[in-house]
Amino acid sequence: MQLLTHATWVVVDLETTGVSHAKGDRIVEIGAVRLEGDRVTGEFQTLVNPKRSIPYYAQRVHGINDRMVASAPGFGEVLPEFLAFCGEAPLISHNAPFDRGFLDAESLQVSQSKLLHAHLDTLRVSRQLLPKLPRHNLDALVNHFGIRLEGDRHRALADARATAHLWVHLRQMARGAEIPLRGLIKI
Repeated sequence: MQLLTHATWVVVDLETTGVSHAKGDRIVEIGAVRLEGDRVTGEFQTLVNPKRSIPYYAQRVHGINDRMVASAPGFGEVLPEFLAFCGEAPLISHNAPFDRGFLDAESLQVSQSKLLHAHLDTLRVSRQLLPKLPRHNLDALVNHFGIRLEGDRHRALADARATAHLWVHLRQMARGAEIPLRGLIKI
């Protein structure tokens, strides 16, 4: 797969009940943006009922509370629609191991299989392309590139939109510098 010339990507971001799927934390929101080249051609967003309470510290980060997800579909109901939105496109996330870990853990619970999609990590790419930048979190990169946030920070769709714009900038940098980004896709 040609990393820089691939035509279609799906940028995904999650909000969760905590930071460890291994300790029982669950997804509470999925946001995704479809990119065709450098153009946004679709969006996907849904709250997800985690079937457990959302701790206060997590609510303070993303603003999603138990009342908001009480009537939301569970992950098993959301997964087919999410996979249809993604198609066969590779996924992109900022700090992909976090998002991919949760997606795979939830998928294993409801379908006994992990996602088959390749997954690119913009955090790793930014560290490779911008080694002198002191911080590579999403806020630092949004500020560095002057990306305008479209929605509330730490909500899945707004963060997916920001990461999509970030990927456009990083991809253009990599093309200009002719830096090979092979090996950064994780399956």
